[in-house]
Amino acid sequence: MDAPELDYAIHTTIVTDDGPKHGWLEILGDRIVKLGNDDEHPSAKHVLEFDGYAYPGLIDTHNHVDWNTVSRWSAGHDWDNRYQWQEDDGYKSDVNSPHSDGISKNKNCIDSCKIEATEYGELRALTGGTTMIQSSFDNTFPQDLVIRQLGPNYKADAWTLNVGRIPDAFHESLLDGLKTGRLDRAFFHVAEGKREDSETESEFDTLRKDGFVRPGTVVIHGLGLDKTNFDEMKKNGMYLVWSPESNLNLYGETTDIKAAKEAGLTVALAPDWTITGSNNALEELNVASNYAKTNNLQNILTPKVLYNMVTSDAAEVAGVGNQLGHLAPNFGADVLLVQKHDSDPYNNLIQSNIGDVSLVFIKGKPLYGDESMLKPLAPNAESINIAGSHKALNTEATALKEPAAVLMDDLNKALPHLAPLHEGK
Repeated sequence: MDAPELDYAIHTTIVTDDGPKHGWLEILGDRIVKLGNDDEHPSAKHVLEFDGYAYPGLIDTHNHVDWNTVSRWSAGHDWDNRYQWQEDDGYKSDVNSPHSDGISKNKNCIDSCKIEATEYGELRALTGGTTMIQSSFDNTFPQDLVIRQLGPNYKADAWTLNVGRIPDAFHESLLDGLKTGRLDRAFFHVAEGKREDSETESEFDTLRKDGFVRPGTVVIHGLGLDKTNFDEMKKNGMYLVWSPESNLNLYGETTDIKAAKEAGLTVALAPDWTITGSNNALEELNVASNYAKTNNLQNILTPKVLYNMVTSDAAEVAGVGNQLGHLAPNFGADVLLVQKHDSDPYNNLIQSNIGDVSLVFIKGKPLYGDESMLKPLAPNAESINIAGSHKALNTEATALKEPAAVLMDDLNKALPHLAPLHEGK
């Protein structure tokens, strides 16, 4: 019996766990079925020749997605901790009020605005090659664009407010979930502030007291943590999410990433949000690379290490390391095609921008990319111009109920100013 015809066969340079391999990336349904050699000629419904790199889709392990409808905020201060700037009058008027009044409390569209804001935030992430994201909104909302890591199909949950104020019932649910295996990962904002700030430094002790220094716990930020904390995290099977752009903008410093890596922690890199962080995970890679150069950390934060932080290591932090984060047979067909500018595939990704994103597959479907590449595969794809590049969105392959243009028009009516898909810094 003949083997089933592939959906897609992409002839390109495939970035595997062992490095780049030129050959065929073969996709059937939502899975990668084979990495074929150059001399093979696979039969597929769609055969693509791409003179660039194929990477795993980027995994964003921490983002406040619906907030990314609000324009970038110039904090203007080196705050001691996140609780300070959240009480700042400028933050309240420029960020919190637009989001609250336009999205969370808009009586004309309370439910629809929440959903549309999340969709728009996902679209912003997608333009940078993100295929899975840790959304902060209600897990019951349907997946519309990017895979939601906190959705019902993945065993993860999060508490992103003050770790000392977790409601008793939710605390019990999270702890029971980790103990019984109902949850693989529980994410917490911990120690987001300057290292000498007493409130920042106390939060890891609170996490320990509440029973969450245990396997499966993920610490987001961790600026106030030191080598002793990181060693304890490693010993107890915990993970770390690093967001340097937002940290540096708000506090003038970031996590002691050298100590975290030397402790052997698995670390993921994520933007936090677009308001003080990066537009997407692709841009956060560039920020982390520049930070490594400025602080003489290139021997620790090599291009390959940084690449892993948004692919394989990010998948491990998210609890999906056996499903995503690698281009390999039987893994999910979340694929990012990026133009080639550098012979080193890892440095190439770090130096790329949203204009270099040629095609993004999620679950084996081409969702977004260059208009010239996507429209032959999806003739009804919606044209999107972003940062001077002609892109397109395959709306028919998503759960969106309306074109992106309508989505943006609706949000423009709800918000005083809708943030653009890509913002300069």
